[in-house]
Amino acid sequence: MQLVMDSLRHWVTAYGIAGFRFDLASSLGRAPLAFSPQAAFFQAVAQDPVLAGVKMIAEPWDIGEGGYQLGGYPRGWSEWNDQFRDAVRGFWRGDRGTLPKLTQGLSGSREVFAPSGRSPLASINFAASHDGYTLADVVAYEEKHNEANGEGNRDGHGHNVSRNYGVEGDTDDAEILKVRARQKRNLLATVMLAQGVPMLLMGDERSRSQGGNNNAYCQDNAVSWMDWTSDPDPTLATFVANLLRLRREEPGLRRRRFFDGSAIDPEEPLRDVHWLAPDGTEMDGDDWGDDGRQAFGMQIGNDGDAGQRLLILFNAAETACPFRIAPGVGGPWRVVFDTARETGAVLFGPAALAEGGSLNLPARAVLVLAARTDEAA
Repeated sequence: MQLVMDSLRHWVTAYGIAGFRFDLASSLGRAPLAFSPQAAFFQAVAQDPVLAGVKMIAEPWDIGEGGYQLGGYPRGWSEWNDQFRDAVRGFWRGDRGTLPKLTQGLSGSREVFAPSGRSPLASINFAASHDGYTLADVVAYEEKHNEANGEGNRDGHGHNVSRNYGVEGDTDDAEILKVRARQKRNLLATVMLAQGVPMLLMGDERSRSQGGNNNAYCQDNAVSWMDWTSDPDPTLATFVANLLRLRREEPGLRRRRFFDGSAIDPEEPLRDVHWLAPDGTEMDGDDWGDDGRQAFGMQIGNDGDAGQRLLILFNAAETACPFRIAPGVGGPWRVVFDTARETGAVLFGPAALAEGGSLNLPARAVLVLAARTDEAA
């Protein structure tokens, strides 16, 4: 314990390290056998004058019995949210029944992290990490390809929630490449538009591939290296930059407290997070129980200034969907981000959309609409 604590303090004070991510972190909380958020290591970090203010991030599982502990860490800790990862991948590849888990993640995973007294900042949201597929491989492979690791392709996780869209791996098919490019953008947008802390795997902004290898720890070669001379999706980095700018400029995307679903005003039908069906009405029990639902809207910022409201529309279907802006949800609205565009940004969008109007939500796309007054529009 002393060696670990001394090492962490040294890295912070001598090298300016801002935080740590602990692999298989549940092993740190076994006291002595079962995991406990009151384990000695967690208590030592919490009372340490140097480490108490440093970012602590857990991979909240290990291979031991009872090792999966998502949501079980103490205050002051954030956690890799693999449930968010799987829900986002599943929704965009067309899995049925993913909507409830996806919307939980989009709103900060309150059910997971609030019981321990933490905020949405406890959730580290991601679509890809150094473990498993890169983002490009999530949309290009359905089977792991780890033969080069020397373990007969038995290593690496078999549950990848991925899709190749018709061809396993590399292809010259223009239509497949177009779908893959769109899906990469949808996955990235969902991560960046969710409440919590977004995490981006280095190289995903340049569409880096490992050739379907989802366990490349032993590959000190081109499989795991960053190739700065190749850029198979040259507009993707600009898309990511524009997406980050949107998140930075819109305070509604960076809440420090959970939504609670409450109405913001007895005279208004809006809640702090308002879930909308394509006909513009608030989603009801039938909508939530529809396992095949692929299009919905998420309106946030309703409990802030009117000019900070956002309406985020999702459509994972292979066909476009008309989406109505029902009366009572505010506006007028202007599209400010569109994953159907290669760079995402909408510099000169259509005229502001008033209540009662409708738009055509493209297939496999995310649209972000911002509330704008006529003057601002």
